[in-house]
Amino acid sequence: AVVQRRISGCRYAWSVLDSAGDDSSGSEASSTPDVQVEANIEHFRTLRYFCMESWASLEERLGRVKELVGMYEPNQDQQAVIVVNDVAVKPVLKMLSCQLEAADLCSLRSSASPEEIEVAVANWQAGNTFVLVLSLEISMSPELQLERAPAILVNAEVPMGAPLLLHELRLRADRDTRVHCLFSKSLPNSVVLPIMGLAEEAGHEVPPDLEAHWCFGLDS
Repeated sequence: AVVQRRISGCRYAWSVLDSAGDDSSGSEASSTPDVQVEANIEHFRTLRYFCMESWASLEERLGRVKELVGMYEPNQDQQAVIVVNDVAVKPVLKMLSCQLEAADLCSLRSSASPEEIEVAVANWQAGNTFVLVLSLEISMSPELQLERAPAILVNAEVPMGAPLLLHELRLRADRDTRVHCLFSKSLPNSVVLPIMGLAEEAGHEVPPDLEAHWCFGLDS
């Protein structure tokens, strides 16, 4: 099916089955033709809080991560998952160590062993981990099973394909998760416009700067 939306005069058509794009995450989902698109869309529509932001650089996105962690103050009862690219995992841990105790932080990179994943999940379920920093590859993987969804999910990195982002959100967020997607301004329209359309349809705010950049090629 083709989803069409008008975002303040920005008209586009998108076929969810044909717009998976060139995913650079290296995840198994990127090579799987059937990513349960309709189920992922329906899950997205259940999200009560979905915030989209656009940033020009990785440094700006990571700075925003720090701001959000400071704003939410994650704890045992309000855990957070931060998704970044693989090489940014360690810098993010170092950055957050100024705000949280080392024992409250945990991370998983794409090279994580099954044993490391098992330990991370156990600490998460026990509430010992306040902030779990994941590489995009790990976040996209169904091998990471978190029985309790985070209260806050910050995607500082998103996969190169709107259906894959919806797939990841279905894995990591429930209806009460406060989801923040920090889009790089270098992302193609095929990734961002479909999400903007679905967000608008679900009643979420579409920030004017995203519309200006991806609909009309303008930046303030």
